[in-house]
Amino acid sequence: MVLADASSSQNDNFHFRLYKTLTQVWAFFCFRMTEENFSPKVKLAIEAAARSLGRCEQCRFSLEQKLLKKEFDEEAIKAALDYLESKKYLDDARYASSWIRCHSAGRPLGRIRLVRELCMRGVSREIASEAVSEYFEGVDETELCRLACRKLIHKNKNEKNLIKSLADKGFSYKIIQKVLREEKVLDHAS
Repeated sequence: MVLADASSSQNDNFHFRLYKTLTQVWAFFCFRMTEENFSPKVKLAIEAAARSLGRCEQCRFSLEQKLLKKEFDEEAIKAALDYLESKKYLDDARYASSWIRCHSAGRPLGRIRLVRELCMRGVSREIASEAVSEYFEGVDETELCRLACRKLIHKNKNEKNLIKSLADKGFSYKIIQKVLREEKVLDHAS
């Protein structure tokens, strides 16, 4: 229990420091933006996008969709997002890395699923593949598949359902076969 309290305290401290940093960045950002020569529409689009980015990391596509829903015109959105990218406030590669770390924590997912989900969120396949490759430099995909397999075995899944479920989690057939053989689930060594 003491460990959980210490961890919670560290987490709260981290979030406070993050909030303080984001507040400082926001103030500096607003000051710097006034030095640029933007139309009022573009300034409003930049402010709306920056507020949204202040809440959480986002990719260009999702931010564009949010701004469209707020009825900004496409030219203002493009100029705003280009500006944010040029200042490194908006970065699809950083978003992809962050999303993978958060989304896969405690959830064993394979390369295929992670790339697919990032692409569904509007990240280019190239950036998604690169971020997933970086993630798997420090994570053993076979171990993740083994963990997922053991969880599914406890749910009394048969061999056919195991293969389907593991494939749905984004593991390649080659890794699935290897893990199922090692876990002695397969009847044959195909």
